[in-house]
Amino acid sequence: MKPSRRILLLLALPLFASSPAALAETWVAVGTHSEVDTDSIHRTEDGLVHYMERDPPKADAPDAARQAYEEAFDCQNMISFVGLDEADWKAQGRAVNPNTHGSDLMDFVCSRATPPPATQDPPAPEAAQDPQPPEEAQDPQPPPP
Repeated sequence: MKPSRRILLLLALPLFASSPAALAETWVAVGTHSEVDTDSIHRTEDGLVHYMERDPPKADAPDAARQAYEEAFDCQNMISFVGLDEADWKAQGRAVNPNTHGSDLMDFVCSRATPPPATQDPPAPEAAQDPQPPEEAQDPQPPPP
């Protein structure tokens, strides 16, 4: 390999490594409409489950031309979020209708996410105890003679 090619390769490598699609390793078809990178599924602090999705391969399009994009689900409230690169993406959530590709996709993604952090139950109130009378009252001393 010529030195100029080596330098070009070394300069291009970080660019490819920083792409989310380049880091994805495990693409799984979900229905006939999309593929999900199962390695990208993760729950964030706000409880949403994020994942990378892309369209399935097409006979007339090269695999490298398919773009992956990040989406998220609110699994508890059945809300889908797309366009996560927009500033107000959280305001654009849409309800996921049952028995649709969206619900199949949500079930697939949410079932593979880490469980939400356990909520701490409030401490149980202490049982009311009968106040103990002072020791002197429990064991009276006989008066001196």
